[in-house]
Amino acid sequence: MRRFAALYQALDRNDRAVDVSLAFLHGIGIAWERHPSRDDLQPEYGRLWAHLEGADIDRLTHLPAMADPLHRATVDVLTAALAPFLLTDTQLFKLAICRIANLSMAHGNSDGSCIAYA
Repeated sequence: MRRFAALYQALDRNDRAVDVSLAFLHGIGIAWERHPSRDDLQPEYGRLWAHLEGADIDRLTHLPAMADPLHRATVDVLTAALAPFLLTDTQLFKLAICRIANLSMAHGNSDGSCIAYA
C-alpha cells in the first residue's frame, strides 16, 4: 500500500494516494473519512494528551523499537500518506500525525515516529 501511495503521489494523483491509504486503514479496522470533522479528531487528540500527561519527553527516545508488523505497517502507510493527506484535508493530516504518535508511544518507535513527534 505504501508503494501505491508513493506512486500516486509521484504521478500527482494525491486523490488516489489518499484513497489507497484510507482503503488500507479501513481493511485493518480504522474507518476514517476523506474529510474528517474536528469531532473525529478529538478522540485521537485526547489519547495523545493522555500519553503525554506527566511524561518526560526524553522518554520518547528510549522507547523500544516497534515490533508488531501491523503497527509498523500502519505507521509506514500513514507516514507515506502525510503529504497527500495535508493537500487533501488538514484534519486528515492531523488525525494521521496523532495516530502515528499514539501508536509509537503505545507500541514503540519506528521510522515514522520522529515525524509525528516533531
